[in-house]
Amino acid sequence: MSPRRAFLQKEIMEYLRTWRIWLLVLPVLIFAIIGPAFSYFTADFTGEVLDIADTYEEETITPDWFAAYSQWTYSLRQILPVLLVLIAGSTIAGECATGTAIPILASGLSRRDFVVLKFAVASGMACAVIVAGTLTIHLISLMLYPQVPWLAPVAVIGVASLLAMLLIAMALFFSTIMPDVFGAVGLEMFLFLALAAASLWEPARRYSPVGLLTSLSDIVKYNEINVLVPGISAVVCTILLVMMSVSVFERREL
Repeated sequence: MSPRRAFLQKEIMEYLRTWRIWLLVLPVLIFAIIGPAFSYFTADFTGEVLDIADTYEEETITPDWFAAYSQWTYSLRQILPVLLVLIAGSTIAGECATGTAIPILASGLSRRDFVVLKFAVASGMACAVIVAGTLTIHLISLMLYPQVPWLAPVAVIGVASLLAMLLIAMALFFSTIMPDVFGAVGLEMFLFLALAAASLWEPARRYSPVGLLTSLSDIVKYNEINVLVPGISAVVCTILLVMMSVSVFERREL
């Protein structure tokens, strides 16, 4: 077996057999399951309360698929960066700190393949969980609101996957430059908070990857939301971050 294939299998098994898969899957699926039911029953409960107060109008509170998807995308925007930072941010720094990277690289695997395969596996797992969570909420929403458009899950999956790959690339970059796990995770959380603050500025939302943070919540509205420029800039930044991670890791002393 080639070193590349052996390392790829090792990375996949580390996700499937350790705490990473539970930390990544459980919160996403929980929010995907309770989101539609929460929006549905909350609207009914609020309507009953306002009806008792004689302030309820029939057309003001009507549960629909948009409320369910809005709840889902808001939860996804909040939990996804934290989960990816905790999972992907400790990979390279953890391997170097424990010394497990040395025998892996000594087996013939190049440092470039080491970084690229870690990014590929982490991105694949994140995208798979996003697809599973979005399809789960879509099926539940179809049972509650049969008029859910098919484009809604496609849009959410596309934007969330681009955002996930960008966050993973950022996490891997800081994991290559920091000597310990806690420093890498701390820097990644600080940078994410800075990106969240930058998303409040209109030019940043329109012309930079931070626009994906707001687009994730707004894409289901089917308004004229420009995700092309933020999406392209996110792809470019992701590629550059992976290349920078490879360059830094090739010069790093283990």
